[in-house]
Amino acid sequence: MSLYTDIYSRYEREVLELLPALEQWWSEIASVKRGKTARDDRWPLGLSGHPRFIAIYRRYMLEILRLNDEHERKADEPHLSKQELWEKGKTDDGDRVAKPQSILIEDLIQRNPALRDHFQYFMFIPIGADDFGELYGEG
Repeated sequence: MSLYTDIYSRYEREVLELLPALEQWWSEIASVKRGKTARDDRWPLGLSGHPRFIAIYRRYMLEILRLNDEHERKADEPHLSKQELWEKGKTDDGDRVAKPQSILIEDLIQRNPALRDHFQYFMFIPIGADDFGELYGEG
């Protein structure tokens, strides 16, 4: 199994477990207004703007970026002999890197079409440090 596939599977499971709570929250705030601002104007990203979803997305995004970094470092290593390759083994990921948005949003919607309305407009790309202090999203 690809490491990216494993990340996606864990992410999807966590999002699907969170979904009922998000849907309940969304319906509870349907009639709440702040001044003249209604729910949909205040939360234009819908369910995907909820802090718990953003936290899940951010955690898996950082995991994908760390994996991408590992793949890029491997690409810079000297090529291995056939014997060294045999001893090292092969991963399903090869040398590819993946865009977190593709795995975490586009794949989620493609594999779960019912989630399209909830997550299709998610545009928040978290910028910040991972648990090790390494910064991502700085360009």
